[in-house]
Amino acid sequence: MASNNDAREQTKYQIGISESDAATLQRQGNASGERRGKTYGAEAYRLPNAQEEGNLSNAGNASAERRKHVTENISNQYRTSSG
Repeated sequence: MASNNDAREQTKYQIGISESDAATLQRQGNASGERRGKTYGAEAYRLPNAQEEGNLSNAGNASAERRKHVTENISNQYRTSSG
């Protein structure tokens, strides 16, 4: 398992900033999130309630309906009009 130092070195290598610059950016990001009412960490995770879950499902179904392939729409229209 990688140590924290390995992760820090990898991050420094990947984005090319020092640990102190990364810490400054992290603090700025957290402060920005707090001003916008955002929280971070495991305690910030929340499952949707039943109403929200229903809304999400309905939105997904409506989106899938709008994205039907063009040939499927043509064939469905032909079926219903030639009835």
